[in-house]
Amino acid sequence: MSVLTVSTSSGVEVQRGSGVFLRRVELAFWLLLLVVCNHSLLQGEVVSGFIFQPDRVVAGEWWRALLSPFVHLSWYHLALDAAAFLLLWQGLEEERPWGRWAFFLGSWGGSLLIPLLVAPRVLEGGLCGLSGVAHGLFAVTALELLFGGRREGGRVLGFGLLAGVVLKVAWETVFGGELIGSLHLGDVGVPVVLCHLGGLLGGSLAFGLLSLSGCREERS
Repeated sequence: MSVLTVSTSSGVEVQRGSGVFLRRVELAFWLLLLVVCNHSLLQGEVVSGFIFQPDRVVAGEWWRALLSPFVHLSWYHLALDAAAFLLLWQGLEEERPWGRWAFFLGSWGGSLLIPLLVAPRVLEGGLCGLSGVAHGLFAVTALELLFGGRREGGRVLGFGLLAGVVLKVAWETVFGGELIGSLHLGDVGVPVVLCHLGGLLGGSLAFGLLSLSGCREERS
C-alpha cells in the first residue's frame, strides 16, 4: 500500500512538472511571436504585411489571419495587449495544453468572424491586436471561477467578472465605441468593438463545448 502511494505521488509530481514545462514553452512561443510581429516598432514602423485585410487574405496571403492578432501599432498598444493576454493565458486553470489552445482558437476565431459577418466594412482599413482574444480569455477565466469551484469565493468573483465583461462589451456594441477609449495614454488605433464581442462569444463557446462534451477535467 505504501509503495502504491509513493508511486502515485511521484506520478503526480512528474505530471505537474510536465505541465509547468509546457506552460513555459507556450509563454516562450507567445513572446517569440510578439517579437517577430512587432520588431519594426524599433524603427517606428508597423509590420503591415501581417495586418489582417480580408481582400489580401482572399488573394492568398493567409498568414495575415494567423499573425494579425500579434501585430501592434505602438509600444503602448503592444504593452497593453501583451500584458493582458499573457497574464490571462498564464492564469488559466485548464491544465491540458489542447484545452488552453481551444480557448485561444475560439477567442481568436470569434474576434475575426463576428466583424466579418456583421460589418465587414470595418475591417477594410486592416485589423491587428490582441484585445479581441483577451476579451475571450477574460470570459473563460470568469467561467472557470464560476464553475470550477477551486477557490474560496471563486463563484462570486467569477460571476462578477463575467457580468462586468458582458456589460462592457454590450455597452460598446450598442454605442459603437470603446468604453475606456478616453483613458488610453498612447496610440491604439481605432478599436473594433465587434472584435471584443466576437472574442467574448468565441471564448465562451469554446468553454461551453468542452464542458458539455465532458472534456473538461473534474477537479476536487
